[in-house]
Amino acid sequence: MKIQKMFAKQIDRPITGVIKVGQIAENDKKQELSEYVITRELTKHFREFFHNYTRSITMPTDEMGVWISGFFGSGKSHFLKILSYLLDNTVVDGREAAAYFSDKDNLQADPEILANMQRASQTPTKAILFNIDSKSSVSAKSNSNAIVMVFNRVFNEKLGYDGANPALADLERALDEEGNYKKFQDTFREQTGKEWISERNKFRVIRGKVAKALSSMGRMTEQEAMDFTKAATTSEYEIAIEDFAKRVQQYVEKTGNRVVFLVDEIGQFISTNSNLMLNLQSLTEELGVRCRGKVWIIVTAQEDIDSMMENLEESEEKKMIFPRFKDVLTHGFHFLL
Repeated sequence: MKIQKMFAKQIDRPITGVIKVGQIAENDKKQELSEYVITRELTKHFREFFHNYTRSITMPTDEMGVWISGFFGSGKSHFLKILSYLLDNTVVDGREAAAYFSDKDNLQADPEILANMQRASQTPTKAILFNIDSKSSVSAKSNSNAIVMVFNRVFNEKLGYDGANPALADLERALDEEGNYKKFQDTFREQTGKEWISERNKFRVIRGKVAKALSSMGRMTEQEAMDFTKAATTSEYEIAIEDFAKRVQQYVEKTGNRVVFLVDEIGQFISTNSNLMLNLQSLTEELGVRCRGKVWIIVTAQEDIDSMMENLEESEEKKMIFPRFKDVLTHGFHFLL
């Protein structure tokens, strides 16, 4: 007998060596879920996370930040993706994500983890997984408000609004809340022969057509529409942390859905910039106070949060930062992929 015949799966199949949050093909998801190895160390982290997360479903809390740390290649991104599949109740190849874990070693002996995992999966949730560096421009990183701007972008995208142009996304949201978003899309299609969703990335070029559609449907006067489209292409957009938190809170209260932001490589993005660290802390606190455990922020970094604070640029600002995260993984996190 050949050695390769002794394995349950073909050993010459394509295997992804490095897990990336942007890999969303169905085959990638199936492999990540079905072949994910739950070590004894990971079992402890799953137990702690899902215990705290499911408790927040019935017990309001402002402790809703999770800091996942580990050296390069330790599996942070893979763990983050697995959490996103479970929390979003992703269906892969006809099976819910949680079903892939029912027969995994180390979890079978701990029914509490599986029960909490199942409960979390069945709770309506918008899980927003992203690599923060890929969602931010180089120039935006110098903005002390950069983190909330990225969060606003991915939140807009998740709800179907334009991510690249936040001013345009605000218009889409307003039209949607008024019940006029479909009317706008229909008007745009009638006038241009093209679909709005596929054309909106060309907003700077087609802003005249957008203005015409807005005025034709009676949403704005012709002058107001032209003024808006001009401002949306030339003005710098800003959103305060408080305003963003209100936006998320309103969504949660209106839909009954929970929201979980799963952010890969936050440590690399922040680096030694204390302003960005403060931005993250303030955002976490504001969402915690307003949403009381219905919105979570889960991030990955190579350093644990204490080491991150040690590396920040300004000691006075560093003193202002207090951990708002539960350390579920530490420098000692090791497992085999």
